[in-house]
Amino acid sequence: LQPIADLVVLGITRAGGAVVWKGFVILFDITEDSVRMGGTVMWSDLEAPTSFIESDVSFAGRATVAVGETILAAAPIGNWLILYTDKSIIRVSLVGGEDVFNFEQIYKGGNALKYKYSLVNTGDAHVYVGQSDIYVFTQFDTRPINIDWITKAAGFVFNGIAEDDANLHFDNTNNRL
Repeated sequence: LQPIADLVVLGITRAGGAVVWKGFVILFDITEDSVRMGGTVMWSDLEAPTSFIESDVSFAGRATVAVGETILAAAPIGNWLILYTDKSIIRVSLVGGEDVFNFEQIYKGGNALKYKYSLVNTGDAHVYVGQSDIYVFTQFDTRPINIDWITKAAGFVFNGIAEDDANLHFDNTNNRL
């Protein structure tokens, strides 16, 4: 492993996450000069994953897209990149030109991603754990959808599972094998 020289020059010491999308490396939840900026994203130049310094001849850039929020995860779906914060969902489009990306908050509310590493990208949908339910989000949605049977099937995530419960459920199965 080697430090990325441009990030060292910019004072970026940490990123909460990184995703490669449409030829760009996108970093989110960055720490710059010891200050955490949870709602900020920065991206590399096109097809230049170690080039992050903005210039007239580079597409590299940055934007604060979620003031007062922390971007927890990102995943592509359809023709978009979806950013999941602790309070909202942001749809990212590649627009080119000076702006490079368009950031559109499409959902804000209590059904946001709660656990950073719970996001699963199935290709056609994103599934994640919220505060009290499991949600699905597709490219056709503008808000996360609670799929009741998934939440019920994974009730142990929210309610825990006692050792006796595990023995009761698994002993019968194990005895039949």
